[in-house]
Amino acid sequence: MPVSVVIPTIGRESVVRAVESALAQTAPVTVTVVVDDPSALDTVTERVGARGVTVIGTPGRIGGSAARNLGADASRGEYIAYLDDDDWWEPEKIEKQLTAARSRAAGGRVLVATGMYFHRAGSVTEIPSRPYEGRGDVASYLVTRPRLRFGTHALQTSGLLISRELHERVRWDDSLPKHQDWDYIARAMQIPGCEFVWVPEALVHVQQDSRGSISKKADHRASLRWLDVHGPGMSGRARADFACTHVLRAALAERSLRGVGRSLSVIARSGAPHGAAVIVGLSGVR
Repeated sequence: MPVSVVIPTIGRESVVRAVESALAQTAPVTVTVVVDDPSALDTVTERVGARGVTVIGTPGRIGGSAARNLGADASRGEYIAYLDDDDWWEPEKIEKQLTAARSRAAGGRVLVATGMYFHRAGSVTEIPSRPYEGRGDVASYLVTRPRLRFGTHALQTSGLLISRELHERVRWDDSLPKHQDWDYIARAMQIPGCEFVWVPEALVHVQQDSRGSISKKADHRASLRWLDVHGPGMSGRARADFACTHVLRAALAERSLRGVGRSLSVIARSGAPHGAAVIVGLSGVR
C-alpha cells in the first residue's frame, strides 16, 4: 500500500470513528493504531482489530509524538498520514493528497496539508481562511493571531501526509508535551529540499476540546519550551502573539506569577502583539 495511516490513542471511543474514516478512503491505505495506555489495549483491539487494522501497544503513556514515531516505524508505506483519535476524514482525503504529492514532490521530501472543519460546541467552522503557501516562516504563520476566532492561520496533525523520506529525516519530538504538530511542521520545513503542498479543500474534521485533550491543559512552561526552540526565527509580532495566547493565558489560568512575568518579558522584547492575541491571553483569568 502506498500510504500508511498512524492513529495514536489512549483508548477513547472516538478511535472507532477515526479508524472507519481511514478505511473508507478512496485510495488504498494500511492502518496502524498505537495504543498509548496498556489498560486500554485489549478494548481497542476488540473494537478495531477485526477490521484488518494493526494494533500495537506502548509500555505506557509515552506520549503522542513517541506513539506517532512508533507507528510510522512499524509501517511500510511510501507516504505516512497521521490522524488523531478524535478526528476523522472525508473519503477522498488521502487520494487528493497523494495526487498532489506525486505531482509536486521534489526529491521525495514532501509535506502535504489540507483545509479542515473545526467542530466545537455544536458549531462547525471551515479553516484556514489564510492558508500557508509554502513561503516564508511557517512558525510565524502558525502562531500569528490577528483575529479572536482561531483558524485564520492553521495546520494540524490530522491534515498531514508526509513522504517516508521526510519521516526518516524529521522525527516527532517526544520531549514536547504541547504544540507537537507545530514543532514538527516548523522543523520539517527547514529540511533542504522539503516541499510544502497545499490541498485547498476541507477534507479533515477536527474535534476541538475533546475529553483528555492535551491542548486543553494549561501549561505555560511547555509553551515556553516551544518558544525557546522556534522563537528566534519568528517575527517579533508572532512571538508576542504566541506569548499572549499560550504563555500568558496558561500562566493566568495556573495563577503563576512567574509565568505571567516571563510572558510579559517576551512581549516587551518582541513588540506589540495583535489586539486579538491580548484579549485571548487575558481570557486565562478565572
